[in-house]
Amino acid sequence: MRVWFYVAPETAEDEAYALGREELYANWVQLNADGAGICHRLQEGPSCDAYDGGSFVPYWDEGRLHFHRQIADALRGEGLFVR
Repeated sequence: MRVWFYVAPETAEDEAYALGREELYANWVQLNADGAGICHRLQEGPSCDAYDGGSFVPYWDEGRLHFHRQIADALRGEGLFVR
């Protein structure tokens, strides 16, 4: 994962804010380390024989559902992307 931190110009290199910047970076590293295990297990999950593909939750997956509907429409020869 690549992360870019954007800070106000007056704090980006000022030594008065050096400790704050280092704490920010350290907290981010710790946060990622805390979540790394579950992220790896989530990636392994779909390869399990018991995984049935899951289901979409309209509230959280609205963009993904829209994309899949566009693909389904195109496969049926319908929708915006048909010429």
